Amino acid sequence: MKGELSALLNFLTPSIVEMRQLPDRVEPDGLPILSPGPSDRPPMTDRMPLHLPGAWVRLLSYYQDMGVEIPRKREWSQVVFRSFDLNSFACGLAYSDPQHPAIGFGFMDSVKISGFELMSSLVLYRGLQRAVVLFQDELDASVLARWKQMAQEIRQNLYRLYDSAIGGYVEGSHQGHQFSVWGNGLAYSLAPDDSKRRIFEFYQKNRSKIFRSGYTRQMAEPSGWEGPGQPKLLYQNGGFWGTGTGYVLPVLYDHDPTAALELANDLVQNLPKVDYCEWLDPVNSTPSGAMGFLEAFRFPPLGSEVFWKRGH
Repeated sequence: MKGELSALLNFLTPSIVEMRQLPDRVEPDGLPILSPGPSDRPPMTDRMPLHLPGAWVRLLSYYQDMGVEIPRKREWSQVVFRSFDLNSFACGLAYSDPQHPAIGFGFMDSVKISGFELMSSLVLYRGLQRAVVLFQDELDASVLARWKQMAQEIRQNLYRLYDSAIGGYVEGSHQGHQFSVWGNGLAYSLAPDDSKRRIFEFYQKNRSKIFRSGYTRQMAEPSGWEGPGQPKLLYQNGGFWGTGTGYVLPVLYDHDPTAALELANDLVQNLPKVDYCEWLDPVNSTPSGAMGFLEAFRFPPLGSEVFWKRGH
């Protein structure tokens, strides 16, 4: 496994380290794609998604923790540095200008949520923390200190995205001012105790709207995300995703372990029936998107009772 991971990182590195900003992905032939969406269509944006620096740092950090040597590490630090600097922040949070909205968190890229943006802020929060450790020998102390401060400011300003009338954090302070099912799961560990209870209560109250066959929707409203983009597209504006279930399970487990186990088992039992698909169509629950998208769940003990009893 270590050898395979090392080979993959050696393949990715030449495509990335000399770029001005981190790409959304790298194609099998080594071509870096800077914008989400199909590579054979016009780009969705002229900028990278807001969350990308945090996502790439997570990859590098995990590989290093598994003993993989990062090739050209100083060059990696420079492209990460440039990418963090290219991001827009306001009041400490990732910010998407409503007049020219950027793409935020990649799993929501077909809907241009704007204003302060929750999921991107949270991914960048952990990305900045990881980057301080990952690149401590490659970057000046002043850069690392600034990244620490940026992470602290994200945490200190999350309250700006909390809406007490809704009962949780909204995905965007402007467009997409709705309870973020995935985002509240990710923000849960940073929330005050009274907010944690209200987040759980929202999940419980809206179970039939946001959970299906173990898959989890991004929002509870049947109309989808409110904002510019593709409101009739069921993909990210209404579909149920296996990816999102991992965000909500810790919340459920903290308040109702039985409910968490039921959701996890529901997901694992249904995955083979839907060919481990990327998402479920909200109208008729048919498997959609990439098939085999959640292949990792083929391997035990993910989702099993033993897995959960061990506190994972």
